[in-house]
Amino acid sequence: MDTENVNLAQSATMQILIAEDNDVNRILIRKIFEKLNLSYDIAVNGFQAFEAFDNKFYDIVFMDIEMPGMDGFEVTKKLKEKYKDQHQKPFIVALTANSLSGERERSMDLGMNEYLSKPFSAADVEKMVDKAREYKIR
Repeated sequence: MDTENVNLAQSATMQILIAEDNDVNRILIRKIFEKLNLSYDIAVNGFQAFEAFDNKFYDIVFMDIEMPGMDGFEVTKKLKEKYKDQHQKPFIVALTANSLSGERERSMDLGMNEYLSKPFSAADVEKMVDKAREYKIR
């Protein structure tokens, strides 16, 4: 698997996976996460995102909805199935460039916990990480 690991200091308690197939979007996302001193792994497609959970548990997944092979909805469905009987479940944030009416509701209906439209800000990411921490405590 070709996940990329960026080790930064402060997010040791939160395991973060970014699933994004677009090179430019990955560069922008890296800059935001580095600005926030967050450590993360990157998967460049849906298959890698799902397989990443074979190696470790991720508390939060920033999941691009439209990826080749296996899209973010299918990965979410598989992760929800994999962790359905476990107390600990990943917090999944849908990422999309489409801010179409109904897209947020569709994401939530399919099991994602939150939704961010691209482009998003560092403040948006911080808010999602805080929500994931709250989710983890429950």
